[in-house]
Amino acid sequence: MTINNIINRYKSVPNLTERSKIRYTSKMHSKKGLIFDSLEKLTDALTVYDNASRDRYQEILNSKFLKLEENTNDPNYMSKKNELVDTVKELEVRGLYSSDYISKLIDRINSSMIDNDSFKTTKLEYDSLKTIYCEASFKCSKLDDNYVLTIDNPKTIVSESELAVAHLNAERLTYTQNVECIMSTIDDHWYNINLKKSLSGLDFLTNEDFDEAAKYIKHNHINGHKVFKFDHEGQEYGLEITLKGNQHTRSTTRDNPYFEQRGDNFVGAAWFEKTSGFEGKSPEIIIKIGKYDENDQLVPLYKQDDTTNLHKARDYIKSKIQTEVQKKPKKSYKANHNGNTRIN
Repeated sequence: MTINNIINRYKSVPNLTERSKIRYTSKMHSKKGLIFDSLEKLTDALTVYDNASRDRYQEILNSKFLKLEENTNDPNYMSKKNELVDTVKELEVRGLYSSDYISKLIDRINSSMIDNDSFKTTKLEYDSLKTIYCEASFKCSKLDDNYVLTIDNPKTIVSESELAVAHLNAERLTYTQNVECIMSTIDDHWYNINLKKSLSGLDFLTNEDFDEAAKYIKHNHINGHKVFKFDHEGQEYGLEITLKGNQHTRSTTRDNPYFEQRGDNFVGAAWFEKTSGFEGKSPEIIIKIGKYDENDQLVPLYKQDDTTNLHKARDYIKSKIQTEVQKKPKKSYKANHNGNTRIN
């Protein structure tokens, strides 16, 4: 049965007697923000970022020109070439080939950090400029005696992680160490997840805790998140439970998505609709482990002892989660997010 037939046939997820089970677990960490021991090193990093971004964009343009010249018989050859030439001219006007844009940004950062110990740009500001940094957001802050630079840009040419590793050899802040529980699907097309049963090894969580976690999952964490505290080797940590699965696909005959809560279970479609068709996707229970303050906000870590202890807390949680299906799936799906690294 094809996915299209399923969408046309089922108004909702059918009654599922079988439960999705944990096939295997993976470890991930979430890092964000470059840390420096002086403001000068932070602003120097922006210059490196500027140069690396402009070099990369020039490589992209050169590649497009070369590809175009290989197809001179294309009936749209001249219009495509003129479009590329116009793009280059426009970027030249907007400062692609000069460091004036970043140098002005550095001046603003220096001034703001002296007066306020913080600096942040807005997305609107970069949309109006329409440079190669469009949609970028730069944030600077103090952490103890250090300075933190965060570059947030989903369409960035040079990512923050690449800048740290390939160009600066800089350290990044650790926010969470995560355990991903990859779940089995039911009849290849659906999932039916019971948090209490799959995570029964987390014996410090009560039935009420699982009910609280379910409330936030049901509304896709629109109202925030719930942190559950636990102790490990004399230190307090917190964890969040989230569900990574299709919560949006709907049939052609109903307005609501397939995703819904049925008692203690969450059911939904185990696929995503793409422009080229449909892609199967195993659902995941994700457990985020981190240090939280009294307001349940994540505390970024950078000291070696702190990050090592967080790794141990993550491994402790992973050891308490039992794999319910011995055989790994033939196909696994990985999503690349800036700052997230999966460790199988």
